[in-house]
Amino acid sequence: MKLMNKMLLETRFAVSKRLPMFPLLLRMILMVILMILVGLMKIKAMLMVKLLILLRRMREYWHYSIPRTRVVR
Repeated sequence: MKLMNKMLLETRFAVSKRLPMFPLLLRMILMVILMILVGLMKIKAMLMVKLLILLRRMREYWHYSIPRTRVVR
């Protein structure tokens, strides 16, 4: 882990000598992309769970469609 950090720092310095501000911008952009991806994954997972719950409820409604209130778990 420390070796990786060292390498990253060295490459960053090497790049920043040539292009100041570039690594920072790149890192920010990468972070934003990662955050968006993580957020999308979380939203997708939540949506899937909600869909599954909805499907289960619908199935229950169809199973017990005989005039009767919602099934008590």
